[in-house]
Amino acid sequence: MCQHNRLLSLPYSQMRLWIVQGTEASQYTVWLASHIDESIETCWIKFVLRVILALYILYLLWTRYYCHYKTLLSNLRQLGFSPEYIRYEVVVGDPAYAILSDPVVSLPMVLDIWIGSGHVTLSLIRVTQFHDVSMYISGCMYLSRFVWFTYLGMRALSSLIKWRRWEASYAPVDPAFLAICTYLYNGPGMTLFCTTKMVLMFYDMALHFQPAYLENQAIEGISGMATSRALD
Repeated sequence: MCQHNRLLSLPYSQMRLWIVQGTEASQYTVWLASHIDESIETCWIKFVLRVILALYILYLLWTRYYCHYKTLLSNLRQLGFSPEYIRYEVVVGDPAYAILSDPVVSLPMVLDIWIGSGHVTLSLIRVTQFHDVSMYISGCMYLSRFVWFTYLGMRALSSLIKWRRWEASYAPVDPAFLAICTYLYNGPGMTLFCTTKMVLMFYDMALHFQPAYLENQAIEGISGMATSRALD
């Protein structure tokens, strides 16, 4: 059986499924192969853009966080608080918020995940099997990238809350807590979705927004992906 995977009517991968009968009449082995529709040029473009984004993150880390420690140390050496204090201990905190709060970082990461939908499909396949533990873990690790959807949503909601002056009605959210919750949802959570009857809901969604001539040949992943991201 052949299945064409599409996102917004653009093909991103092909899947082949075949069933082989085992030694017993009631025993079957199901094989699944996937091919990602990705050219060499596209891979190079993604690589270059990721390098640029990584350099931008390093720039943010220095300009928004670490460079201020240099000024702090200089002030402590020259001025200090009081002559009775002769030794200071400076604790370097977590700069995560300085990066996660920048939409120039989170938005490209979200777009990168959408563009790599074929790899998302492979990761979903990996978290539905339990014979290879390393493959299962790699699938969970890749799907944990969806935490960037959560960070982008948090940034958008923060802007809305500040604009409406609702700060007193909301409590801050720890980015590390969000990362852990997203990992559990997109790893073991996706295993639960894909290995139980809940997956039928996503199968039904995949049949929508599909042209008639591709019926029973292709699926449209936009509705299922949008629903799963909304649950993040």
